[in-house]
Amino acid sequence: MWRFVARNKADLEATARELADETNRRIVPLAADVTSKEQVDRMVAEAAQQLGGLHILVNSGSHPGGSATATGPIETVVDEDLIEDFNVKYVGALRCSRAIIPFMKTAGWGRIINISGGNARNAGNLSGGARNAGLVHMTKTLAVQLGRHGITVNCIHPGTTRTERTPSLLAARATQLGVSPEEAERRDFAPDSLRGNAICRFGGRVRRRLPVLRKGLGGLRRAAIGKRRGRAVGILLNPPSMLKVASAAGRFGMGKDRSGERMKLGRSFHPTGNHVAAWLHPDAQIDAGTNFRHYAEITQTAERGKFDLMFVADAVATRDGKLEALSRWPQYMAYFDPLTLLPALAAVTTHVGLCATATTSYNEPYHMLGNSPRLIT
Repeated sequence: MWRFVARNKADLEATARELADETNRRIVPLAADVTSKEQVDRMVAEAAQQLGGLHILVNSGSHPGGSATATGPIETVVDEDLIEDFNVKYVGALRCSRAIIPFMKTAGWGRIINISGGNARNAGNLSGGARNAGLVHMTKTLAVQLGRHGITVNCIHPGTTRTERTPSLLAARATQLGVSPEEAERRDFAPDSLRGNAICRFGGRVRRRLPVLRKGLGGLRRAAIGKRRGRAVGILLNPPSMLKVASAAGRFGMGKDRSGERMKLGRSFHPTGNHVAAWLHPDAQIDAGTNFRHYAEITQTAERGKFDLMFVADAVATRDGKLEALSRWPQYMAYFDPLTLLPALAAVTTHVGLCATATTSYNEPYHMLGNSPRLIT
């Protein structure tokens, strides 16, 4: 059984009927305004009563793209509309999460999924960018706070999604291209489009092309140590026809079929796992940050899997701030210095490249110059 919540009950009921027909599941719509704490608390309590508990929350309530008077340029922004947009998406997600978390803690298990969006990483939309970036921060904060209770919190940045805003966007794009909206959609979002992103309804299957690959993976290919010892710099996907990477023609000149080219694969070190609560797993290597054998096994496994490189970031050795929060992730408390770890790993591997960052945030420039030769010789 599923519970779907929205502000407009008529639209909600229509959507529930459609989903019930497609999934053969019982769909129960509940109307609530996420800007009202009272309505959110009442909705969560009703859902918990009907289901006997709550385990999964998906926060996706917002006006697509934000209010027209809140997106910018900045001199056109109406403060009240910008604040309302933030109140719906960010504070609305906070209200729903706050109301449901006690039920998840009681169950000892829970999943919270926040739907953000591409504006979190792209300049231009003042409303969308602020709300989405704020939602990313809240997601990470809740993940740190709730991991110990068996509750994970993740944020999704969906690609272009068909909403009530889509027709106007396609019309504007069609005018720009001098074609019909249907042709504009085909050019930009068909599965074989060079722009590489299919457009579907939210919740449907979205076919995605592989991302654009640029030679060197942002310089990692050049940084991979051991290159002078003949270490591998790439692997061939099998069969080659599976690799078809393309993008719109631009300054990188990538607007062509690149079938059969070699993809460079790299892995980043996170000793106890990338998730903030991974160290709590019974099978986790609790001393992973200072256990050289653990690093060696990971690197040797990557080498057997034909990875091209392993990467480890440098960081400050002694951290300040909220130690109680940092203590929940052992990786932040103790780990090896990359400049000493990588030479040791080079001694127990043969072909895989080993990469690290060395920044002037944590090192004096002349120290970095002095240490570099021992890594590349």
